[in-house]
Amino acid sequence: MMELFVATLLIGSLIVAPLGWRAWRDRCHARELMIRAEIQHTVDRALGGESFVAVRVELKSPGRRGRVVLSVPAFYEWLLDQAWRPVIERVPPGYELVVRSGRFEQRETARRGAALKSAAQRLGRGRLRGPALSRST
Repeated sequence: MMELFVATLLIGSLIVAPLGWRAWRDRCHARELMIRAEIQHTVDRALGGESFVAVRVELKSPGRRGRVVLSVPAFYEWLLDQAWRPVIERVPPGYELVVRSGRFEQRETARRGAALKSAAQRLGRGRLRGPALSRST
């Protein structure tokens, strides 16, 4: 009798646990979409229509705060000047507002590109030698 109860409990948990986890994830995703829609609506109202401002929401988890990320391409930072004040009033408690500009990403990409180019040039001239590169077979 006990074996039947344990087997039923194990098989039942194999079915119910994934369904419960999926339902929890769906609720989290719905919450994320609701926050994103509210913030996007606030941005659109502040700017008088749709714009180049992208809104991304990262849900909070037990170990970290949630994030609302506003980002624009390079040279469109003036859009953020007009939009962030109304947005900050709509950011839910426990979330932080992150503002990103494409100009930073351009600088970062250019810096990494220059570093990779100089490393490739040194490798081509034989200055860089690691253990795998110095062996001759």
